[in-house]
Amino acid sequence: QTSRSRPGSGCGDVSGRGSGRVDAQECLAQLQRTAEHRAVANFLQSMSHKPGLDQHDRLLAVTTLSFDIAVLELYLPLIVGAQVEIVTQQVASDGLLLVQKLASSGATVMQATPATWRMLLEAGWAGNTDLRILCGGEALQNTERLLDSYGFGNDLGIRTDPYESAL
Repeated sequence: QTSRSRPGSGCGDVSGRGSGRVDAQECLAQLQRTAEHRAVANFLQSMSHKPGLDQHDRLLAVTTLSFDIAVLELYLPLIVGAQVEIVTQQVASDGLLLVQKLASSGATVMQATPATWRMLLEAGWAGNTDLRILCGGEALQNTERLLDSYGFGNDLGIRTDPYESAL
């Protein structure tokens, strides 16, 4: 099934024959890819402002590359001119090694699941008030020690972001 492309529709002549006709399924697929790219771009733009990231930051990336939130860890630092250090799976899954990496990396930001933050605390990490922590991917429970290490007590306002809907 083909149709005439409309100006501003996002669908050009995909037939390659200069006929001005487009395959409707290809047009729909092209529009979907454009929308997905815009969603990711909007998500990254939003995250660059709040919680914020700039050229002075260094993000320690611990998320497996196949997970959607790795988009934040890899692209956001590059977009804003920050640095990103990608840790190995061995480091990311070993609390003691990750504590050492956090201490030596100079990271100012790290995004991880509550399970990773708990793993760090169980490995003896005392927290770091110079580190901005981003937390997502699962319910945030039993984090009193983490909150206390940052001086939040129990007054921290938890905000959830629908990463999956954007990514």
